[in-house]
Amino acid sequence: MKDSVTFASVVAVVNTVILNLCKLVSASPEILQIGTNIAQVLSPFLALLLMKIYTMIDHPATLVRKEAALISAIKICRKHLKDEDAPEEFKAKTRIQLSDFMSQQQKIRIEYEENNAYKSSMNSNNVESQD
Repeated sequence: MKDSVTFASVVAVVNTVILNLCKLVSASPEILQIGTNIAQVLSPFLALLLMKIYTMIDHPATLVRKEAALISAIKICRKHLKDEDAPEEFKAKTRIQLSDFMSQQQKIRIEYEENNAYKSSMNSNNVESQD
């Protein structure tokens, strides 16, 4: 719930900033209407980009790298499963690996927090840093 509220807030702020910039830059009402429509379409994507950048800055680099590696491994497994030329024995092993990667992806933050202390401003259940 908190992430969706944060995203909605960021979209609202980005949308407001873009709309106000359109009002400052536009010379005619037609251009303002076009700029407003484009701004409303693009603001969620810009907000998503800002949230991703903030997440990368907020979370430790090792955690972000581990998550990215797991996401990449899952994509590769799914690609291998879609391959029609791959033998069934290979696909069975790939299904087991995919299951393992997905369970690791579900537990990665919990395991990271147990082994390392860091404080994320995105979550309300933060682990206090040990000094």
